[in-house]
Amino acid sequence: MVLVTVLIALFLFLMGRQTMAIFSLVIVVGLLYFHWFSLRYAQQFTAPLGQKVSIVGLVGKVSESGESQRADLQLSDQYQGKIRVTLPLYPEVKYGDVLEFEAGLNAIDGPSQGYFKKEGINATAVFPKNVEIVEHNQGVPIKAGLLAIRDYVQDSFGRVLAPSQATLMTGLVFGKSGGFDKEFSEKLKATGTTHLVALSGYNIAVVINSLFLILGFLINRRQSVWICIIAVVGFVVMTGAESSVVRAAIMAIILVIAERSSRIYSMRNAVVVTAFLMVMINPRILVFDIGFQLSFLALLGIVYLKPAIDTYFRVSSKSSFLGWRENLTTTVAAQLMVLPILFSSFGFFSPLSVITNVLLLSFIPYTMGLGFFIVLAGLLSYYLAFLVALPARLLLGYELAVINLFAKIPFGFTVENFPGIIGALYYFIVIAFILYVRWRDQVTPLDFSGEQKRLTI
Repeated sequence: MVLVTVLIALFLFLMGRQTMAIFSLVIVVGLLYFHWFSLRYAQQFTAPLGQKVSIVGLVGKVSESGESQRADLQLSDQYQGKIRVTLPLYPEVKYGDVLEFEAGLNAIDGPSQGYFKKEGINATAVFPKNVEIVEHNQGVPIKAGLLAIRDYVQDSFGRVLAPSQATLMTGLVFGKSGGFDKEFSEKLKATGTTHLVALSGYNIAVVINSLFLILGFLINRRQSVWICIIAVVGFVVMTGAESSVVRAAIMAIILVIAERSSRIYSMRNAVVVTAFLMVMINPRILVFDIGFQLSFLALLGIVYLKPAIDTYFRVSSKSSFLGWRENLTTTVAAQLMVLPILFSSFGFFSPLSVITNVLLLSFIPYTMGLGFFIVLAGLLSYYLAFLVALPARLLLGYELAVINLFAKIPFGFTVENFPGIIGALYYFIVIAFILYVRWRDQVTPLDFSGEQKRLTI
């Protein structure tokens, strides 16, 4: 296949199609890089499978799931590689702990194989025997400190908010949904609001805007820019470096650097550079990371499809009550762009998610902002934090009520098998629609409320 692609690239080059030839060669280089990447990780795993062995490993990522906790271990001592081990809730393990236990390691197969490959996990172990924490605080000190800050913030919410509200606030701020019970997780899926507790550019934007607002009263703009960049990197590490937040963080850093150097920020170039960097670090996310796919497609929907929808349906650019019009078109554009992925990966889509998001999105920044002030107030006094938490209780109560209400309405579309050719045809129609609106607007510029509205795709 590689040889055929190279020959096609040579033919295109001789025919004067240099751009297509370069694109074909990029595909070849990408395939070779993916193969080399996969081979390198396969060779790094040396532990035997299917037989009882003694394991020693450093705890990396930890998450709770029901009545158990899952920890990713980087093996040390006599074996190399990375495994995921399922443990009882207690004793609680943390980042930087060194575990020792006996277990038979299981090979990874089935539908979840791609996910584990993307995570670099080579094998699993379920409830091993004789688990012992032999050392503490063996991780990177900076990361351990950031995770300690995250745990402190989560505890601050738990002290002044009701349990369900504290869990939702933690999810909004850090993207931690592990504390949700199965019933509420299903409600989030049914109402299309899972993205609220899966960190994205929305959360990064709130963090940066809040920092700029506070730092603007304390230091000059040049210093605040670098502090914001450091804070964004720390926030990514603190929240587990999921694909959506890494994507948003890279694009935010590019934006901040562009403003600092007085250069024009190009959304298209930022998207390309961000995707390239992420795929170079881990090419498996391109195929096996649903979060990566949803994050970029939703962003492309907001950047390209939303302006086309606004122009085609003559949506007014004037501000609306609580920004409902802006939230409506943004949600519709993002949902339309990710629709094939939702059907192919989850087999379900609820049109009610549009209404639910319109009712919620305007209040999320205020809720997150109050969460930030709850933490600051908690440093001074519990009673002050309790007072700050009162408006947060109202907002969180409203958001939970909306989710619970719309989750009771059984309205959605279920698809068991979604053909790839249908998805390709769907995106062809979406791209054709965007190009048509752009062409029409260039030929006959439309006028809304006395202002000419042009697309900048």
